[in-house]
This record gives sequence, C-alpha cells and structure tokens, in this order.
Amino acid sequence: MAQSLDTFDIQRAARNGEPIKYGNLFVYPITVADYETLWLCESALTIRLSALPVIYAVKPYAEALFDIAIRGETVYSNDGDVVARPDYWYCFVRLLCLTLHIPVAAMKGMLQFNVDNAQNNRLKSVTVRQFVENDEIVQSLSVQDLGNLRSIIAQMNGRKLPNESENSELAQAEQDILAANGSKLDVKLDSLLASVARDQHCRIKDLNDWTIYEFELIRSAIERERRFTVYGIGEAGGMVKFPKGNPFPSIFFDKPADISAVVSAQELTSRISGAVQETSSLPNLPIITKK
Repeated sequence: MAQSLDTFDIQRAARNGEPIKYGNLFVYPITVADYETLWLCESALTIRLSALPVIYAVKPYAEALFDIAIRGETVYSNDGDVVARPDYWYCFVRLLCLTLHIPVAAMKGMLQFNVDNAQNNRLKSVTVRQFVENDEIVQSLSVQDLGNLRSIIAQMNGRKLPNESENSELAQAEQDILAANGSKLDVKLDSLLASVARDQHCRIKDLNDWTIYEFELIRSAIERERRFTVYGIGEAGGMVKFPKGNPFPSIFFDKPADISAVVSAQELTSRISGAVQETSSLPNLPIITKK
C-alpha cells in the first residue's frame, strides 16, 4: 500500500485534533492523557537506525525492531550507551495502538503479526482491525507502511525523527556536547505538565484533552517568550553581546539554531545581576525535553 502523506495535512489534523487517513485506517493524534506512554516509548520511535549494527541498519524500521525483539538483544553504542532494547518493538506497537484507538486489552485480537518462518521469522506485515463508529476496517500493513506510520506518529505528536543521512557518530558527538554544556535537569513529566498548566491558569487534568501536538506548540511558545524577554533585557542593557545577533529576536518565531550564539540562562542571569564578569563560555540554553 505504501502511501505518502503531505506534512502540512498531517500537522493540520494534529493541530485540530482530527484523524488522518492512511489507506483505510484512521490515524489519531495522541492526547496529553496518554503523554506518559509516549514519554516512555519515545526512544523506540526516534531511534537512529544508522547507529545500529549493520545486521539491523540495512533493514526497514519495523523489521529491525521486530528482529531485535525476536533475538532478545540489547544493542549498545561504542560508548556503552543503550541504542536499542528488545522492548522497543512493543513500544512501537503500543504507540501504533494509541494512534489507531485500539485498546491494549484488545490488542491480540486486533493486530496480527505475519512472519516468514523460512527466513528466521522475518516480519512481513501486520494485519490491523479497526472499529470506527461501529464499522470494522481491516487493513494489511507492510513493513514500509509501518515505517510511514512511524513518521506520521512522530509528526502528529511533535516529535522529530533523526536524519539517517547524517553520520551517526558525529550526530551523537553533537548531542554529547550539548548535554555537557547544558544545565543538568531533573526531567519529570509531572513538572512539565505543571509548568504549562500554571502558565495557562488551569489544572493539570484540564490538559488531558489537548493533543500532544497542541501541547508542544504551547510549550514552545512559553519557552520562546521567556527567552525573548530575558535575552532582550540583557542585550538592551548592554550586559551581554551576541556576535551573530540575539538568538531569540522574536516572540512569535524561532531563529535557526546556532549554538555559538547562545549563552546559558544561568550565565545571562549572572551578567544581569552583576554577580560575575563576562565570560567566553557560550553553552546552549536548556530545553525541557525527554531524551
């Protein structure tokens, strides 16, 4: 079936809290009520395939995760970090069920995994049964379709997939540099939800009906406003200078990221208060994200 959907259509559906059709199936955006599931399964969704051993890296996304699960193998990087775990396949299936509105209790009866026993249990396809307004829909999804749905799930829920054309070691090195230069944060979902709820003057449970896409848009707007204000004050008061211009010049729009032009919030606050002298260290402003 392998169907290509326009990014604008996917994001518009997510923004409006509406499903988008893939083949005959209806794919729904995940809501904040199920944010914890996305939070726990995100690593499986955003895994960099090129960082896997060649035996997996040459395979389509779904087939690679299924093979890792069948082998029960945990894959490590050269630095000893976990790249993939056997439960990543289940994590992806769990996200697939969320977006297709398939209850976990009904998963076994509504998903059928078709494998090729002659080729070491290679995943061939997944047959899906979906009920929409009491109408039953049956759709066979190839491994290519599952890869497309991975992309749709990511786009509908404010997640970015890695660029597989990048050198995986260089990409990891860049992430390590950002992590080393940034502030150490105790990242908790409840803290994130509480911060957005406080800004929106509502209770945390009132966020449950929001789509995660909408939630991420609001969260980004909050971060952008804070940065625009703090960096603007620092620049206007002559307490800090940016060689390439203020990295956050607009309250409405983001500027393309440039690490060298950004100072940390802690350093900027120190400059404004006069607590320390200007330094040449320019680490990135921390962003509340789940690694």
